[in-house]
Amino acid sequence: MRVLIDLGENKYEEPLTVALRRGLRAVGETEVTDPHKAHIAIVWGMKSRDRFRFYRDCRTRVIVFDKGYVAGRTARFRVAVDAPQPGRYLMRHDRPGDRWRALPWSQVDAATLPARGDAALLALSTQKYCDWYDLGDAHAYAAWIIKKLRTEAGFDGPIIYRPKPSWAAKREEDFTDLGRRLGAEISVGRPFRNDLDRTRAVITHGSGAAIDAVLSGVSALVLCDEAAAAPVSSGRDLEFGLPDCLVSADFRVRWAHNLAYTQWTLDEVRDGTAWRHIREDMEVAQDA
Repeated sequence: MRVLIDLGENKYEEPLTVALRRGLRAVGETEVTDPHKAHIAIVWGMKSRDRFRFYRDCRTRVIVFDKGYVAGRTARFRVAVDAPQPGRYLMRHDRPGDRWRALPWSQVDAATLPARGDAALLALSTQKYCDWYDLGDAHAYAAWIIKKLRTEAGFDGPIIYRPKPSWAAKREEDFTDLGRRLGAEISVGRPFRNDLDRTRAVITHGSGAAIDAVLSGVSALVLCDEAAAAPVSSGRDLEFGLPDCLVSADFRVRWAHNLAYTQWTLDEVRDGTAWRHIREDMEVAQDA
């Protein structure tokens, strides 16, 4: 197949491009620079929305690379086919547990634990994420979720709004009066674990915080079916209130094993290992 590498400008562009070229050669793929001749385009993260849509309009398959999910986000790259995340097709595989067990953090809680606290933790992402999914202004989207929690779900407990830390750190002035206006506690600059210990359930559109929550024994409500944590979401609709339990332990283990096969080291990209598995994902994602 003919593959176009279009990672844009980011700090991973040069090393990842070099690794991708070597990996593609190792598995017999051909690199091209003309987008109209490519069968596959490789892009980077949420910044690539316009290029992603252009390639999909051209009926070109798109592979999206981004920082990894677990066990060192910058040591591994996550990969998804025709979407920013692999949730729609993730459970179409039954991957072995070797890659998961090799991770520094590889424990999946085996029991349905009681809720740790009484708060709803609203974990949202950046404005670029909201733009990708046409969610509108990030704070307005948070306000919409909070309103649904209060009015439709009847939730009267504390709500913690935790935006993506790296995004929030650059916009501290945006959060000065936000908590009062939203009727929520704003969490900026403190460890996620501190918030999680007070949490009954995590609510997110597609943040990786839901992955950390489920791996820590806290239920999550994931609103986007493309999200990597969507298969282990305890529900998909806010109107039914906060979930009180996790999906089964066996299913969570299957999900974790599959998740480990969506993130790869630079060496695995370079030697073609990652690409061999991406080919398999392309087959199952075709009609997801």
